[in-house]
Amino acid sequence: MKRIALVLVALWLGIFVVNNGSAYASAIGHSEAHILNMELSVVSGYTIEWLGGWKATSWASGWNSHGDVADEQKTDWADVSASVSIPFASVSTAASISNFAVDAESDSYPENTVVETWGTGDSWLYNQFKVTGGTGTVDVTASMDFSAALSGDADELGWFDVSYWVLCDIYEKNSEGNVVNEWWLHDYDWVTRSNTSFSQAYGGPLTETFEGLKFGTTYDVEWCSAAATSAATVPEPTTILLLGSGLFGLAALRRRKVRKKSPAL
Repeated sequence: MKRIALVLVALWLGIFVVNNGSAYASAIGHSEAHILNMELSVVSGYTIEWLGGWKATSWASGWNSHGDVADEQKTDWADVSASVSIPFASVSTAASISNFAVDAESDSYPENTVVETWGTGDSWLYNQFKVTGGTGTVDVTASMDFSAALSGDADELGWFDVSYWVLCDIYEKNSEGNVVNEWWLHDYDWVTRSNTSFSQAYGGPLTETFEGLKFGTTYDVEWCSAAATSAATVPEPTTILLLGSGLFGLAALRRRKVRKKSPAL
């Protein structure tokens, strides 16, 4: 048993020294989402009355499993942008009355260890409105143009995850601030891959007619674009095998020493 244990330990140490740094895993993910030409409309004869200025919010966050973290959020009544960057992860967002977008990207460490990186962000545009010129209920049409792109690449020891989300959300609140009615228009996609490459573009006009909105009632409206991406590497299978056999050999040697020191019963 001692001879077998010594052979296993020597094999593990020898191959580890020879191969240390010669193999690596890599993965990278990129995602983005853009919205422009946002509009609410009603049939002729009625009017959408905006109740205030447009409020824009951008949020960006990037982090990884090595403990690097960056985060930033900005809110304004005009154009805003936020960006964060850490080693191998970056995010940028921007929001304005006419167009807003999010880009997120992460790249794994080229090491033979378990490493994960994330990049996420979103941009929001907010206002309130009433429909005037009539009584009862009315239909409101929301429309926007959007474009998005998802891509990633991973070798046999890595994986990536990318997604985007665009949204127009209209909702009514009661006096306590709780949402009592809600209508939304959205598009999204989410892709997870390992040991492969992926690239896909999305986009076009989005239109939806919401029924049953009430004249004279205050409604909140938000447009949002969001993007998220993550990438990870995993240990090389042969490294796991070598590590397991080496630990087994060391354990066998320890058990033999313990038995030698233990008095015979």
